[in-house]
Amino acid sequence: MWFRISRMLGMSVARAMEEISASEFQEWVYFLERDPDPDVKRQHEAASICREIASAFTRGHPRLEDFILSYKPRRRMQRASQAHIKAGFRQSFRGRLRNQGTG
Repeated sequence: MWFRISRMLGMSVARAMEEISASEFQEWVYFLERDPDPDVKRQHEAASICREIASAFTRGHPRLEDFILSYKPRRRMQRASQAHIKAGFRQSFRGRLRNQGTG
């Protein structure tokens, strides 16, 4: 919730937490629970337009959900070992790298 509030006010989360009183924070929570996130709002507006265009060219009635983008969280990349990185470079440059240092 703090991230949405600070974004709307144009300040850092730390500054918002410092400057906003508990009663004002409760007012923000009340407001934001009733007002959809602007990004979600825009996404639904765009999906509605796409659905109307699709329904003009297809039979049946496309569902709004078919046009809403879904984002999957990124999988965390595994940290490559230094030996693995060196082996990748050697393979890419076919051994044309000079051996600098040990390893």
